[in-house]
Amino acid sequence: MEILQAVMKIMLYLTILWFFWLMYNQTDGKCIAKIVALLIVFMGVFWLYNRFNLFLDGLNRSQISTKLKNKYKKNALTFMITVFIIITGLAAVIAQRSYQQNYEKNIQNRELAIDTALIQEKLRQGHSVLVEIRADWCMTCQVNGALVFTKNKLDDWKNRYNLDFIRVDWTNYNKETLNFMEKHGRKGLPFYILYTPFVREGIVLSEILADSEVEDILQNRF
Repeated sequence: MEILQAVMKIMLYLTILWFFWLMYNQTDGKCIAKIVALLIVFMGVFWLYNRFNLFLDGLNRSQISTKLKNKYKKNALTFMITVFIIITGLAAVIAQRSYQQNYEKNIQNRELAIDTALIQEKLRQGHSVLVEIRADWCMTCQVNGALVFTKNKLDDWKNRYNLDFIRVDWTNYNKETLNFMEKHGRKGLPFYILYTPFVREGIVLSEILADSEVEDILQNRF
């Protein structure tokens, strides 16, 4: 149980770091610093709230009546909830403003929509096209990107199979992209579809992908 508890703590900390990494990609460093500061303030208030409750619990009936003690606890809880609401609201406002201010900068190097005309043009030129739809919050996308879609592997496929790779970012919701996935029987990420000059309608690949799956199709149907 101690080992399990330690593992769960590590997973929690990693999840928190991942959450801030996602937020950083959508906002900026100043936003993260402000939200961390608000979090520290909340933790400080929460610590004082716990200390106050422990202090009340340590008082006996000769020092304070049960009714008055419960009243103080109720007021302290109300104060704690109010602080939580205020800090949560401030964090949301800070994140939203930073997101709006940095939106263009953060998406300038991301392909945000499916360009079917570009795909068809590449097919007419004799290229194969592998389209990946991914998002920053998709962990499977990150794993596949690190293990399958490495720069060396993509360069190798381009040289051997004349394969072009298009990465579409769905971190920010896009109805057009969702419609494209639904057209091919999928609604979630990651989404991979491979086009070749002889399979122009495309072949939807597995979510958990192996490079051999791509190569088998390119070798047999190119």
